[in-house]
Formats: sequence, structure tokens, C-alpha cells
Amino acid sequence: NISSIPQTWSSLIKNLNKKYASVAQEKGFHDFGKRIMNAAKGLYQVLNTTRYRTIIHGDFKPANMFFSKDYCSVCDFQFTGAGVPLQDVVYFLFPDALMNFAGKEEQLLKHYYDSLIYFGVDSMSFDLCQQLYELCTLDYLRYLLEKGWMCYSEEEVRIAQKCNSWLGKYDDYQVLSEQQYTDIFNEKIC
Repeated sequence: NISSIPQTWSSLIKNLNKKYASVAQEKGFHDFGKRIMNAAKGLYQVLNTTRYRTIIHGDFKPANMFFSKDYCSVCDFQFTGAGVPLQDVVYFLFPDALMNFAGKEEQLLKHYYDSLIYFGVDSMSFDLCQQLYELCTLDYLRYLLEKGWMCYSEEEVRIAQKCNSWLGKYDDYQVLSEQQYTDIFNEKIC
């Protein structure tokens, strides 16, 4: 339930241990729950109307992959559908128990982009790829917050900080209306 996000975010801030207490004082961090809730409709709209949509896996995580020396196979296509390919990238790179991509995110995104170019997707700039990645990450964090997600690890705290910063590029760390977020995302992305 999207309306639960501000309460979840408030609980998340209260549960940050002393090690991360200063994070809650960062610009815009306290209101991030309200900001991402109001941005949700705009995120959905821009990610569902961009011309960069294609068929995506929808559940692209290490648990659905099998590796050998020379090959990689992917299974579990029950969530396959139309979407922005960077949604799969976000789902793959978001922290889980098996992988830790802290500090390698930009390098991996650049490799992904270079692969897109190599395979003929030449209509997207790296800057747009980065923007779509950021919006997909914001949308995924919004989804997780709806489910009650909390920051427990240092990497998860960094993700929350990055998302606060990324949303700050659009709203200058202010709580905007749903329509204002929709207009800003459309202006910058579409």
C-alpha cells in the first residue's frame, strides 16, 4: 500500500542505529518517504511510456541464474513482460545475501551500456541510461518500502542515501505534488 510509505520511512529512520544516525540529518532524508510516495505515479508513468521499453525478465536475480565456465542460463520467467531493461539491472544489482556490488555499480552500468551499443542499441546516451537506472532504482525502492523494507546494512543505507540524492535532482529535496513529479519526470526523460 503506497500510503504506508511515509510510516515505513519514519520507522526506518528511528531504527537506524547510532552508526548511521547522522544519515537521518542529511538534506531531504527525513522527508524521503513522502517524496517517493508522491513521485510514485510520475515514476510509473515515465517508466511505462518511455520509448526504451522492451521485453524484460522481471525477476532477474542471481537465484534465477545458473553459471558454468562458458555459459549462463536464466530461469523463472513468470514475471516477463514489457518494461525498461534497466529494471532488470536494478533488480540484479540491488543487495541480496549472495552478492555485493558496492563501489562497482557505475562500472557495471557502463559495461551494460557498452554492451547495448555493441549489440546495436545506439539511440540511448549513457546519460539517459544512467537517468533511467536511477529512476528504476527509485521505483524499486518505492516498491520495497511499500512492503516494509528497512535499512540494516551499510550498503542498504548507501542505497537510501543515493536514492535521496537522485530524487533531489528532480525535487531539490522538497516534497512536491504527484502532478509536479509527473511533469518533471516527463520533461527530463520523455
